Amino acid sequence: VEVLPYEAIDVDNDGNEFVYVFNSGVCVKKEIDTGVEFSGGVEVTDGIGYGDYVILSDDELSDGEYVSISEGE
Repeated sequence: VEVLPYEAIDVDNDGNEFVYVFNSGVCVKKEIDTGVEFSGGVEVTDGIGYGDYVILSDDELSDGEYVSISEGE
C-alpha cells in the first residue's frame, strides 16, 4: 500500500487529485486515485508506482518545471 502525506497531494480545478513526481530533472504532474484516509496520510490506489519519487515542496510547482531534489529533505 502506497500512503502519501496529505501535503503531497493537490487537487486541480476539475477536482482531480494529483502529485508531482521527479523524472529526469523535471517535475511531472501525475493524476492519482486515492482510497483509505489515515491520520498521517492517504492511500494511493492508482497513478504512481514503485520507484516514483513524489516531490514534497513548499514552493509552487508546475508540470515540466526543472527541479533538483535532495533525498530526505
